[in-house]
Amino acid sequence: MPTTHEIAHALRSFAEVESVRLGHEAEVVDLAPDREAGPGHAAWIAPRATTPERLAAFAGSLLVADAPPEHLGSSVTLIATASPRLVFSRLVARFFPPDDGWPPFDGPMPPDAEIDPTARLARGVVLGAGVALGAGVTVGPNTCLAHCTLADGVSVGANTTIGGAGFGFTPDAEGRQVPFPHVGRVEVGTGASIGDNACVDRGTLGATRIGPGARIDNLVHIAHNAVIGADALVIAGAVVAGSARVGRGAWIAPNAIVRNGITIGDRATVGMGAVVTRDVAADATVLGNPARER
Repeated sequence: MPTTHEIAHALRSFAEVESVRLGHEAEVVDLAPDREAGPGHAAWIAPRATTPERLAAFAGSLLVADAPPEHLGSSVTLIATASPRLVFSRLVARFFPPDDGWPPFDGPMPPDAEIDPTARLARGVVLGAGVALGAGVTVGPNTCLAHCTLADGVSVGANTTIGGAGFGFTPDAEGRQVPFPHVGRVEVGTGASIGDNACVDRGTLGATRIGPGARIDNLVHIAHNAVIGADALVIAGAVVAGSARVGRGAWIAPNAIVRNGITIGDRATVGMGAVVTRDVAADATVLGNPARER
């Protein structure tokens, strides 16, 4: 286990860390909420919750907070930052990386699959045609992949489908719905993540694209030929319809629906349950049904 001083020295290099005060050197054995922390625990406190009383009551060994050191006991190592959640995330990723505990892949490997040796697939994963997985990719149990490229560091949860056919039909002269063939792919950029029970359809012609660092939450549907920009967030239950474009750093809140062909600008926010029927400008916030600018 790392010590409080080892963690503090490692975190000094991050730009978000403003200062470090070393307390007693102690082994950090676990992570805990600040109110439940005891000796050997590391914790963080959000700026809005940081009060002198709460700091004085902290009984852990290391705290990440936007806090003056005089309010903490001298034994506590303090990592002072205006972004404690972000810095604590970096601490966890470096010293206490989560272990999903999934059993390893045991299924057949298609002859055309291109799988980096460092990719990790869980038991029950199904690989179809045209799958390429980069270094450090992780794929959860019972997920189905086909006609897709997952770049380095992509993570995919359990029970997700990437690269299945989308929903596209054209009525013939007698009104029967004729399926439009989907022959495209899905391309997922470096470091993106896709959660559990999500669905990302392959393009009809061309590709459906998830940008580098984008975050697709559980139960999200990304339809054919949609484009999700770098570092965008599409959150639980949201639907992004065919050929829609979500800009870099945009935020699509839970249960929102983005109509086909719509463009959501960079850093825009779509509120919970909003139904977007018109383009949204960069940095705008829209709410409601139909969605209107706030």
